[in-house]
Amino acid sequence: MLHRLTAEELIDRLQSGEATAAEIGVAVKFLKDNGMDVSAEAETPVRDLAAIVPFSKAAGE
Repeated sequence: MLHRLTAEELIDRLQSGEATAAEIGVAVKFLKDNGMDVSAEAETPVRDLAAIVPFSKAAGE
């Protein structure tokens, strides 16, 4: 439940446009910590979060 709530809160912050740089960093780390570096199961909050995080190619290189 905590995992789901965390993902949903991060989604809300990102979609509102009010996420700080630190919160975006938390979202990226959350995704990496949960194995979201290649693919994800369909229809999950974590996948939804991965779809909206503004990843930078330079950050991943």
